[in-house]
Amino acid sequence: MMAGSSIEIAEGGSLRLDSSILNANSPPTSLISSTYWDEENRSRILIPRGDYNESFDATLFPVDGLSFDGAHAYIEGSEPIEMNGGEYTLSFPAGTEDIWVGLTAFGFAPVTLSKIQTMMSTGTLIDELLGSELEYHNMMIEGDAGFTIDSSGNIEIIASTMQSGQINSDGSIIIDDSAIENSAPINLVSNSAEIDIRGFSTLSGSHDDHYVRAFPESVIQWGDNVETSVDIIDRWERRISGQSIHFDAIGVFYSIVGESPIGDFEFNNVSGDDGVSYIVGGEERVIEIGWADGSVTKENTNIIITSYRTAWNPETLENDIGNYGPQTMPLTWDKQVIIDSNIPDIQWESLDIVGEVTESSTVHSVPILARLANRGTAPANFFFTCDITENGEAADIGGYQNAVIDAGESIEISFGWRNANQGNASLTCRILTPTQLVDDDAYGGGLRTTSVITWMKPVEEESITIIPILIATALTMFGVGYYYFKKVAGQENEEDFIDDHYEYDKGE
Repeated sequence: MMAGSSIEIAEGGSLRLDSSILNANSPPTSLISSTYWDEENRSRILIPRGDYNESFDATLFPVDGLSFDGAHAYIEGSEPIEMNGGEYTLSFPAGTEDIWVGLTAFGFAPVTLSKIQTMMSTGTLIDELLGSELEYHNMMIEGDAGFTIDSSGNIEIIASTMQSGQINSDGSIIIDDSAIENSAPINLVSNSAEIDIRGFSTLSGSHDDHYVRAFPESVIQWGDNVETSVDIIDRWERRISGQSIHFDAIGVFYSIVGESPIGDFEFNNVSGDDGVSYIVGGEERVIEIGWADGSVTKENTNIIITSYRTAWNPETLENDIGNYGPQTMPLTWDKQVIIDSNIPDIQWESLDIVGEVTESSTVHSVPILARLANRGTAPANFFFTCDITENGEAADIGGYQNAVIDAGESIEISFGWRNANQGNASLTCRILTPTQLVDDDAYGGGLRTTSVITWMKPVEEESITIIPILIATALTMFGVGYYYFKKVAGQENEEDFIDDHYEYDKGE
């Protein structure tokens, strides 16, 4: 197939190769090393001596635009050779047989190899070989695939060979007694994709360190007689990207701790304004490896809630309710992990006027009974308030009503309602939900309204009639006159008593 060409298979369609060869007209020809440094797993190439028995040079060329700076070559029996530049020449004495040369780069960077030239010390060219034409160990194919197959249908490769292509499948693939060369990894691009590699099939040459790349739930079947050519290239990797944890509240702190397929795993984060937190920033990560030896290692981690607080479970409570959410739970392979356990769900059961009162004076308080239930799995310290239904004004109920309610519990709260305004009015009460919630009704809540009461002005006592007023006035006047008469008479008697019994100068 021509470079850049593709085959597209729609859902319900199929492609069957039977005793056929499908290859690329312009296949990738370069190699790229692994990042292993140890002698057993180190990448290496076999440099052929050819038919000459004289001393010769082998010049290595990296992929265009890259260099050998920081790379090292390893020749058996000698110290590592530091390489550099846009090409590098190794010299070998006469009598050298075909020789393996190990390659490593600086740090964990790979080494690329586009070709080698072997040349006699006299300057005569012996051979020029592309990277893919060399015999190599623990190296991978570098470069774009020669063609692609994009499938949402069915692919069957039976007793056939596919060379230097790439398969992206959302459907099913069967590979039976066939050779897949320089065409890996085969990409399963959805959870519903399937692959069955069976019979005496062989896989060789991959652009990555695995032959099949799959989604978390893709189906992979690998037959016992299937062979691969490179020890460091695994059978498959399952990967997940964009995985997120969804909380009902903002500012929830959590950790993920455990083992990934390649070692320890730990990640700490906090939920954002939408209650969502992306694991490792949503980046793709490997969650399962089917190793070359047939063993399988899966990610095994747990979500640990370190702080999940709202206005309904603050740390300042005398009897601390504790964190919402599970203390710990396994991290699944779901794209969206929903945290919905160990949270409250407060619901109204009723809001009634006690005694079925329909009328009341504006100077009296009407008794109200609220019944609420917690249908969730965690306790809550919640509040509710009430307004006049008809005008939305705050009702006089003695302030916010507060209660602590356990999971599965129903409670009653009694309070009084005063209303200074005459007319018909009812009471609407609403549960105050935490401001930390992303969705106001995530923990329940809502409104409940009473029946209507007619509020009336208080009844005054009857007016006093005119006759009682006149009688009272007359009695008062009589009493005042009598008191005045007695006062004057008393003063005259007192003066007569003093004149008769004491002598004193009264003055002129």
